[in-house]
Amino acid sequence: MEWQRADLSLPRILPYTRLLLNGERLAPNHLDEYYLWTAAGDMDLPLGFNSSGIATWGDEFPRTEDRQLVEGLGIADAPRGRRIGWEAHLRHRLLRAGMFTVTHSNLTYRKRTRFSHTLQARGKRHFQWRLEGGYDWRPQTPYGQAHISYRLDKSGSSSIGISARHQRRDWIFGVTFSLRPTFAIMDGKPFLLTKSRLNPEMGGLKGHVFLDRNGNGLHEKGERGIEGIEVVANTGQRMTTTKRGTFILHPRGLQRDVHVRLNPLTVPAFYDATNGAQWAEIKKGALTRVGLGLIILNSVTGIVFYPDPQDTTKTVKLGGVRVVARSSTGEVVQNSITSGDGRYYIGELKPGDYQIDIDAQTLRRGFSVVEKPEPVRLEPTNDSIDLRQINIRCRYVPPPEREDEEQEAPEKKIDYKKF
Repeated sequence: MEWQRADLSLPRILPYTRLLLNGERLAPNHLDEYYLWTAAGDMDLPLGFNSSGIATWGDEFPRTEDRQLVEGLGIADAPRGRRIGWEAHLRHRLLRAGMFTVTHSNLTYRKRTRFSHTLQARGKRHFQWRLEGGYDWRPQTPYGQAHISYRLDKSGSSSIGISARHQRRDWIFGVTFSLRPTFAIMDGKPFLLTKSRLNPEMGGLKGHVFLDRNGNGLHEKGERGIEGIEVVANTGQRMTTTKRGTFILHPRGLQRDVHVRLNPLTVPAFYDATNGAQWAEIKKGALTRVGLGLIILNSVTGIVFYPDPQDTTKTVKLGGVRVVARSSTGEVVQNSITSGDGRYYIGELKPGDYQIDIDAQTLRRGFSVVEKPEPVRLEPTNDSIDLRQINIRCRYVPPPEREDEEQEAPEKKIDYKKF
């Protein structure tokens, strides 16, 4: 026997749509070959509806023994002539009441329209139940079906359950057991995804909270992760980053666009966000990568002083002077006023190049800066604040004295001989 299968995921033509095409080839006796093509897709609709469908076409098996041979192999994905046709689903979430689904199948062996309503337990409960009711067009009889299962993990991908179906006065009972552990690599070690309640079939988010050394908001090589930062999604899920800054989230429901952000209460004061929030698209069967960046805020401190004119070995501190930090474009980013002992402190400076200067309008008459300090480059080094010491030296030149008294005008002599 020879069986081959090929899958092809087609590019998205419309927003919120996905289309998957696969082909199967089966040669039971190495003489006759049978082919089956399958196209499956889904689309999000307005008002919270979601639609999906599948269509199959290919070769019918001409002989009964070939069909029985294929069906007896136990291969779930092996092509079968009876699968030719189409099936469509329309779903809508009824708030906390679960998921309501309408399904219509038009296959070579079955024509059925059925309604199903799925209720899933929340919180610490692991039970899930499903009730279905519908009408089979072949044979023309109604049917009812119930299924109850117990989830063995938080995601529900592994479970054990029982089912019962009633149709035409006949009962069918069954037992199901599913065990599908899924692992991902986090911090260089395997991580069981089901522990995070994430169902790989529905998709999820995997990301890093990292130290953005260059402040561009992108996670680049050499930028390590930051531990202990909580990441929150707008769908209610949250997780604290591991030692390497990684996290995994499992958004609920059919929402495809999820907004994730950093919880500011868990971010230390000396960090500032370069990319503290981000929208991400959830894709079925995949983990969407997200990067949230933080930078370390730097600080500059120093003293503004001038030499004592009476004793050159001593200095005099200048208070009440405004010290500014200018960016490379000349814009004032932060400022500080010196205290009585001439000290200043400028904090919350992002990594970059700065020029520390004095506002000349705040200097007293006769004072001026001897020489501007050299430009300083601030960049994160460790997990602590980079405190730079930059002192500014001034000088004092006594201003010239003002002549406040006006000179008296000379007395005019009067010639009395004219009278």
